[in-house]
Amino acid sequence: MPLPSIPNELIDAAHRMKATLTQDLEAQTAKLNDLRQQITDIDGFLNTLQRLHVGAACSPQDDHNDGYSGSAWPDAKKSETMKDLVERIAEQLLNQASVVPTAKIVEFLSEKGIRIGGKDPKANVAAILCKSTKFVNSRTERGWMLNKAV
Repeated sequence: MPLPSIPNELIDAAHRMKATLTQDLEAQTAKLNDLRQQITDIDGFLNTLQRLHVGAACSPQDDHNDGYSGSAWPDAKKSETMKDLVERIAEQLLNQASVVPTAKIVEFLSEKGIRIGGKDPKANVAAILCKSTKFVNSRTERGWMLNKAV
């Protein structure tokens, strides 16, 4: 039995529909890429604001409060970077306890008004600590310990 013939108009309509859908897909892909770029730009802006916030919290305000903002942890030092601050606070916590989980360090920082930027603050704190020779991550103890060799 021979196959029925398909009208050229139907084939042409299917090609036009495919072309339209392809154009729509390309337009939506471009829009999606634009939105992703905007999110990346906003993340960069938020990180800058975060650094400025921490910098403001650690910079002189006036003479009657020893040069530190009342909203920040009063022990923050004037020229301290976020890395220095995280290391110093972690060291102080570890002087009180032999092992401290990353989540507890982040929680302590947050309670003191110190915000860690990024999508995953725990990962950022862990990255700071693992790059320092002062700390050792104990997987068996599930937390950070002071490196006794240093």
